[in-house]
Amino acid sequence: MIRVNLLPAEYRRRDRTPLRVFGALIAAVMAVCACGFYYADTYFGELGGVEARLSEVKAELSGLLLQVKHHDSLVREKDDYSARATTIHEISKSRISWTKKVDELIDITNAGEPREETGDGYLVWFGNLDIAQNVLENGAKKKKKGNEPETAGRFSLQGMCATEHASSIVAFLNDLKSNEEFFRDFAFIEDPKADLIEQEDQALEPAHVMNFPIAMPVLSRAARAAK
Repeated sequence: MIRVNLLPAEYRRRDRTPLRVFGALIAAVMAVCACGFYYADTYFGELGGVEARLSEVKAELSGLLLQVKHHDSLVREKDDYSARATTIHEISKSRISWTKKVDELIDITNAGEPREETGDGYLVWFGNLDIAQNVLENGAKKKKKGNEPETAGRFSLQGMCATEHASSIVAFLNDLKSNEEFFRDFAFIEDPKADLIEQEDQALEPAHVMNFPIAMPVLSRAARAAK
């Protein structure tokens, strides 16, 4: 049998959504909302924590960068001072310590063996001391190897010896030459011209003393280094 609904459309009974379909739709909507809420909570919650950690790391990095910069500055300063110290050490090694040189001269003089002529040591004393060294006027200009002279100065000393015998002076000068520590910075000893001088006080012995100059050319830096 065919049934025909003759009621107008506005009065007709509407078809209802099946309960199962409606329940499934509600469940799907709730699942989507739950997933969205979980994602938002997870994303924004972790994002906030990561951003906070990122800020802390950036702050730590800024502090470390300042420390690294300061460390690099200290390293450069240390290298600069090390280079200066090395230069100063090299210069000090190449220079002659004249204070030490004079002390060695006094030690040699005081350690003289008794002479047969007098029975005493050298009985030498000194007057004027003059040390002259040649210094390059412009240290920034490097000269070619071999341009430096063999000698670079002069050590001059006025000596007096309480003797009338020239052999005492010769022995003293020989002892100067034979002392390697003292003589290593000198080229040679120039031949002295001794003068016999009569002492004013005739009661003194010996009645005459010998005045003799000591002159020794100073070796150049290159010559001392090669010696």
